[in-house]
Amino acid sequence: MIIPVENNLDEYAAFETWLKLHAIQDAKVVLMLTTRCNLQCSYCYQIGTTRDSHPDMQSDILSATTAWVDTLADRLHVPAVRVFFYGGEPTLRPDLVRGFAKRFAELHDANGKNFHFSIYTNAAIPHMDIIRLIRETCIEHLQITLDGLRETHDSRRKSKSGKGSFNVVWENLHRVLQETDATVLIDVNFDAENESKVTPLLDALAHQEHSSDRLSVAFNPVFLTEHTCGRVRKQALPVEQTAAIWANLYKMAIQYGLKCNPLRFFDTGPCSFWRAGHLVISPTGEIYKCIGMPGRDQCLIGNVVDGFTDDQKGKLHQLISLRPWENEKCLACAWLPLCLGGCRFHSVVEAKDIRKPYCRSELFEIYETEMLRYLALSDRLENLTEWKRAEEI
Repeated sequence: MIIPVENNLDEYAAFETWLKLHAIQDAKVVLMLTTRCNLQCSYCYQIGTTRDSHPDMQSDILSATTAWVDTLADRLHVPAVRVFFYGGEPTLRPDLVRGFAKRFAELHDANGKNFHFSIYTNAAIPHMDIIRLIRETCIEHLQITLDGLRETHDSRRKSKSGKGSFNVVWENLHRVLQETDATVLIDVNFDAENESKVTPLLDALAHQEHSSDRLSVAFNPVFLTEHTCGRVRKQALPVEQTAAIWANLYKMAIQYGLKCNPLRFFDTGPCSFWRAGHLVISPTGEIYKCIGMPGRDQCLIGNVVDGFTDDQKGKLHQLISLRPWENEKCLACAWLPLCLGGCRFHSVVEAKDIRKPYCRSELFEIYETEMLRYLALSDRLENLTEWKRAEEI
């Protein structure tokens, strides 16, 4: 892709200006209500850091978090905040979901701020009254993981008693689509173990009775941490294969007529790490930049119990101001505006230093080039606006 620019334009200065504007556009806060989980997924990235290591969020942290998020919205001058309930498994503490919904509703009545609720859930708790929880808390969006149909999914996402979870998840998915107005994103994690077994899942999603405009799909490669077990490591794919399979999965989703966003990197630019208003709050009130970072000391920004302090603001500014300007490889890379030095979670895991770039140029080059070629040849590029909405729901 070639974009003409003026000869005398300082591209880095223009990009820096865009980044600073991009950083303060919105607010998205992920609330880790608990680190406990009812599943023991083989590839869970929280193993060894936060999984089951902290207590559930307590009432004093709930109150402090509510006040902190309110102040964050004031500082950013945003009219609305997107709140994501997360874990562990957040539905293990439905009382906390309801508690936050009630507190934020009170803030809306007091000062007119709007709060939009989403939940990351495995939807694998039998007899869970998820419909009642959605209705009582006005949850607008759910993200649910399915790694294939029953045999494939159950081999990767078992309960702690060793039982599979697919049947319960599938039933809850149907109920949500049938009985609520909430949107659902099905997230598929893939590696060598299941990449060839995703097609039957896409077929089932496309033909299920309650499939609708409120259902979309996304695909993500399983990533490794220093605590990933040997069996999962053996299933890791090299970059070339990861990019090719990733592109192929999105092609199949498009062919099945499922909502998805195959060009999400082009649409969104650098990830939420670079946005001042995108933050994660742990059960103990600790503030981090993204969901992979809780439990890692060099990623800690502060704690909500201290209020919104200048020290927190300084640490946050240091993180979102990290730039690869001194890295010659990054400066010469055409993908710099999309990756900005790569995933900082991977920087911590691989390089043990959040300041060091983590190169993903080969992944971008293979995936994006192949996807753009496919969309252009199939006359689907005009669907860009629709795909962006699919990623947002």
